[in-house]
Amino acid sequence: MRYRVLGDLELRQGRRWATLGAAQRRTLLAVLLCGGGQATSTTRLMDELWENDPPASAEKMIQAYVSRLRRSLGDESGMTLVTLKNGYRTHAYRLLVAPNDLDAHRFERLSEQGQRMLRQCDFAGAVDSFSAALELWRGPAFADVPPTPAVVAEAARLDEARLRATEGCLEALVRDGRHSEALPELESLAALHPLREQLSGWLMVALYRKGRQADALAVYRRLRMMLTDDLGIDPSPQLQLLHQQILQADPALLGAAAVIGG
Repeated sequence: MRYRVLGDLELRQGRRWATLGAAQRRTLLAVLLCGGGQATSTTRLMDELWENDPPASAEKMIQAYVSRLRRSLGDESGMTLVTLKNGYRTHAYRLLVAPNDLDAHRFERLSEQGQRMLRQCDFAGAVDSFSAALELWRGPAFADVPPTPAVVAEAARLDEARLRATEGCLEALVRDGRHSEALPELESLAALHPLREQLSGWLMVALYRKGRQADALAVYRRLRMMLTDDLGIDPSPQLQLLHQQILQADPALLGAAAVIGG
């Protein structure tokens, strides 16, 4: 069975992707997927499904949800969604997921490959890897799953990883000389995340390479003002150095050797 969580929660049934109609089954499957193949106790499931206020029949209700989920997975024998018992009493469930069966795992592997290629200065390869990773996204992680502590935490982790992959892809584009291609998304993303220095830094480099030195310096001034007003800190030493390089029209900014420390 294959699963997608980078957007609505879906599972592969035959040749097509399908959603689970019942909210309870979506939530149960999402929480089990957040477990990363580890056992999730019935007590934890109760807290996740009923926000720390489970009904008296919660354990029996979970058993019913598990039974219906197994039918959706074609796993009536319980070989994939495993019941763990202590004597006769169920105490946990474990969903077995192979590395290639979850889109989030494939996204993370491609992102790691992109970061490795970026460190090796294989910028074209990095763009390809990051782009393949980002193409797996169809919307916010777990978009149609009711929020629970585990789902909210995992969605936030994945959304941050998506942003880092996007930053890596844009850095690779700029360092590969494709700053014109990167510039529109850099401007848009830096506006959404004005305190992320890496984004502002590569936006400054891209603007400078386009001959827009004044605009690059304006980006730095805005960032410095926000950091000072909101956090009471100065830009990082790396960004301050970049600012000086732009003021001095340093020719190093035009080559692939340009680097902004994080």
